[in-house]
Amino acid sequence: MAKTLSPRQGGSEIRVPLESPATQKAPWTAGLRRGDLTLAEERWDLYVERGEDGERRRLKATLVEQRGLLNAALPSAGPVTWWIPYPTKDGFLALRTFHRSAHAEVEVIRTGDGFLRLEGLLHGVELHEDAVLLGLSRTTGEPDVETPLATAADRRFEATLTGVPAPIRTDETVWDLLAIGGARPAPAAQ
Repeated sequence: MAKTLSPRQGGSEIRVPLESPATQKAPWTAGLRRGDLTLAEERWDLYVERGEDGERRRLKATLVEQRGLLNAALPSAGPVTWWIPYPTKDGFLALRTFHRSAHAEVEVIRTGDGFLRLEGLLHGVELHEDAVLLGLSRTTGEPDVETPLATAADRRFEATLTGVPAPIRTDETVWDLLAIGGARPAPAAQ
């Protein structure tokens, strides 16, 4: 038997062998360890699969622990990777993975009358003096927002968004934010 991770956007499935239970009443288990697996940036659905006939069932989520993510620190070197388990709307277990060589981690969001200020930490990229924070609309893929990005020597950054365009519909309020002005864009927020 194996636990199967199936990417939603296509690509190869990954199988992790299930470990036999220690007693008759103990559960079958499979450990997913980042040191053992490299997962692409993706949303993964999780299944258990029988080896003899390939029959598989999607895993139900009863309790999904995410407390450790609150204090997770960025690595000092190498790519930024996160694995975030979560229950889907229909109660199944899924895994959201991130794997980025360049990343801007937003740590603080401040709001005020007519502005939104983001503060955070850069990873894997050095930005130039003329760096900007660019907001790409999820609906059109076009840039809607652009503002200067201030950086400090300790990889810290700050950007203030003012005059954010009002969405035409309420479901169009999502932008992907990119820190632009280095060797490669650094995804910052969604």
